[in-house]
Amino acid sequence: EAKKNGFDYIGTEHLLLGIIKEADSVAMRILLTLNANIQRIYSDISKIANEDILEFSSKMSRVHVALKPYLKDAVKKNAETGVGVIRPLFFYYDEKKAYNEGYEYMLGRDILVAPVLRPNATKRKVYLPKDEWIHLWTQKEYKGGEYEVDSPYGQIPVFIRKNAQYNVLKDLLK
Repeated sequence: EAKKNGFDYIGTEHLLLGIIKEADSVAMRILLTLNANIQRIYSDISKIANEDILEFSSKMSRVHVALKPYLKDAVKKNAETGVGVIRPLFFYYDEKKAYNEGYEYMLGRDILVAPVLRPNATKRKVYLPKDEWIHLWTQKEYKGGEYEVDSPYGQIPVFIRKNAQYNVLKDLLK
């Protein structure tokens, strides 16, 4: 392989393979987060009717489709700049709590995800950096701070920046 400036030159096919692997990794993380809720549902299946499961699956499919252009743009930025699609809060917010938060993350620039980590939890304490946020499921607006939000089955806490580049919220709620 050729050397350029003392570094091994990576061929185009290797670069494309890396981009594809990153996109797969991002998609897997998103699916794992969404599937955590499916697992919560199936852990107590006796309380849930089959119609509810079908409705939930349909809803998550619509979310997946609505996120496609947003994620495609985030993966493109990753390929061009090396900035990960999933980012720590401190990537955009220079706040002490943003540096200490180990579970919440930014999905691209405009979506904050707070995974539910406790089995059977129906509420989740979230930290929102100083910005204006809209809760995905209720459309309630929040300022930065700490809040306890409902996290019923199928509705992990997800917040969209009010001044998002894309109108992600509108696309997700179609």
